[in-house]
Amino acid sequence: MDSFRIILYGLILPYILYISIKQNNIILFLCFLSILLSHLYSEYKRTTVKNWEWGNTFIPGLILGLLLIISTNNKIIKLIGIIKIIGEFKRNILGYTEYYY
Repeated sequence: MDSFRIILYGLILPYILYISIKQNNIILFLCFLSILLSHLYSEYKRTTVKNWEWGNTFIPGLILGLLLIISTNNKIIKLIGIIKIIGEFKRNILGYTEYYY
């Protein structure tokens, strides 16, 4: 497992879940579910289909990043939203298939 997946599944997603439960924030919880399910689906497809890649996820990724920024006052969650938006711009403008590395 590479460092991106370790950070995503080991730190970021549990933290988003924790804050969403602590703040009783349904929007943040839905962001957590969306990110978790999309990445698990991506992992599944990459193991079953050779050379599988996501289509254009710029708009959904941008919306998720913005929701992470505006749905809470937690600075770490806001930083995660900013990183998500930067990653989507990087993938869209530069044509990279990787997210943040």
